Amino acid sequence: MLRHGDEKDLEQVKKLSDHLFGDPYISTEEYLELLKIGYLFVAEEDGEIQAASLHHLITPKELSDEMAVTPEMQKDLCKERPSLHFRYHAVYEEHTRKGIGSSLLAYALQEMKEDNKYGSVFTQLWVPLNRNMKEKQPMEFLAEKLGFSKLHEQFQPWQIEKYKHSYCPVCGGWCRCNARVYYREL
Repeated sequence: MLRHGDEKDLEQVKKLSDHLFGDPYISTEEYLELLKIGYLFVAEEDGEIQAASLHHLITPKELSDEMAVTPEMQKDLCKERPSLHFRYHAVYEEHTRKGIGSSLLAYALQEMKEDNKYGSVFTQLWVPLNRNMKEKQPMEFLAEKLGFSKLHEQFQPWQIEKYKHSYCPVCGGWCRCNARVYYREL
């Protein structure tokens, strides 16, 4: 079942995100704050969360600082409406290649579009340090299939003070991976 997530899902969702992205990826306190300014969507079966997708409000300054989306680009892409940060999309390994993740993201995008509050959604798609920047990552294929367009690439965008104490499962510490910034109008 695809549905909006809420506070009662946080224990399972946090376990999923920490497992896939490093522990702790997002604190419980930060999740509670993000739920106030965004959306959590989950795929659930028999009371177990199989996948989660987190999207939240991002300020123009954060969009510029974190994703290098200039004010001029924001004006063109956001149509002077608030933007969302597509923070993550996570699926447990045993549930991949079954259509659960793509169905969940399609559901999330439709729900956010129907809310009619936001102009666009932006995301940084992670390119692990040990991968060739010319090769597309699996999430890029899904994003493009669902209407996202690539804006630009970023070299080590997480090498800023804000993320100094974050853990990257590929780098084994402070993340040195690269990213591609994608967006989609809602």
